[in-house]
Amino acid sequence: MAGHELSHESLEGYLNAKLIAEMIKKSKKPITHESFIISTESHLFDLGGLALRYSAENHSTLLPITLNKVTKEAIVEIKD
Repeated sequence: MAGHELSHESLEGYLNAKLIAEMIKKSKKPITHESFIISTESHLFDLGGLALRYSAENHSTLLPITLNKVTKEAIVEIKD
């Protein structure tokens, strides 16, 4: 967005919104709590190269990650 600084948090928020939209698209209509859960646990969600899958045993798709900058000298963690 013009005039706004991007951050890890803004990327996470964007991906969360995109994921929820994809979950809703793949849910059977009319959407109920049960149909949403069943659909979510049975689909692979591709968010433009970032593939996420939920299951009945695992509702956590990503482990904490860090961004890194690679230079000729070193790999440096990018911190806010």
